[in-house]
Amino acid sequence: EIQARELLYEKTLTANGTFDTDEWWSGGTLPNTYDSFEVEASLRAADNGFKNVLCTINGDTTDGNYRNALHYSGSTHGSVAANGRDSAECTGADGYGNTFSEIIGRLANPASTTKQKVIISQYVRRDTETSIAMNSRGLQWESASAVNRMQFITDGASTNFVAGSTLKLYGLRFTRAP
Repeated sequence: EIQARELLYEKTLTANGTFDTDEWWSGGTLPNTYDSFEVEASLRAADNGFKNVLCTINGDTTDGNYRNALHYSGSTHGSVAANGRDSAECTGADGYGNTFSEIIGRLANPASTTKQKVIISQYVRRDTETSIAMNSRGLQWESASAVNRMQFITDGASTNFVAGSTLKLYGLRFTRAP
């Protein structure tokens, strides 16, 4: 197979803010002709304490339309499942030093109109000098609609990320070699 990886959205915040593919693909026109989407992000929340990174697909902000599962490890280990748009976690404004949470994620079949969408992500979060956590999360959007817009905010009071936070969204295509 040959894989083509195309940059669909890229933003580095110069002030506190959020991420929305509508900035590049207005009106929910994010192309969904790809086999999968891939997210790379380096994020730090504008509010204190670690914050959940919420992913909104196609403008659907109803938490009951999403289900997520978290497996966490570090000084403690565990798991939890709940309704909500939680797709990752990031270090808060009062986190250790100038650390940003590094996040990678993949959403398969963004163009499908018969499959619900699932985002799988892995990330590292550092809150204190002695703590570090590596987590995995799965987020299922309980809709079979094609994905045409993605937004990322925090669950903090400001919902923002700090300046220097970055997010890239790639589209991946797979073809068979002749």
